[in-house]
Amino acid sequence: MKILHVFSLLLCLHWNAQIGKAQTTRDYAVELKVKVNALKPAILLYWPMDTTATQYTIHRKLPNDLQWQQLATLGKTAADFEDTLVQVSVVYEYQVLKNKPKITAAAYAYAGIKITQEEHKGKMLLIVDSNFMHPLQEEISRFVEDLKLEGWEALVMTVQRSDD
Repeated sequence: MKILHVFSLLLCLHWNAQIGKAQTTRDYAVELKVKVNALKPAILLYWPMDTTATQYTIHRKLPNDLQWQQLATLGKTAADFEDTLVQVSVVYEYQVLKNKPKITAAAYAYAGIKITQEEHKGKMLLIVDSNFMHPLQEEISRFVEDLKLEGWEALVMTVQRSDD
């Protein structure tokens, strides 16, 4: 009976330890950012290091291509990749895959050096639950800025859950 109690205690401790490891959206995403260098020319992809990652895979394609071309496989401590095989005035799409135990996270970027911005695409209305406006302010601001950089006029509207 004593062995059963010890096993039950260990099982409860293991269960409680697993509960404490709640997953977040960061577990399923790569917070990808891009910098361009017109002098080199080069496009730098970078992201916060994730200690639970096992490896990163970088892919690239032109916007009209159907297939991704693998550029590199990076180790678990990687936090950036510089693509020096780029041309000025050419747009590239990038895919960064972060492998983790039981999860593959992904991020995508559309980048180029000295690319002319497309014409105004229109207006985008982003409706945000007031409960999330403050906690997600940084992410919302980044999203709005991304929309603007892509040619959209971004309008943000905060609503209460009780609003019709």
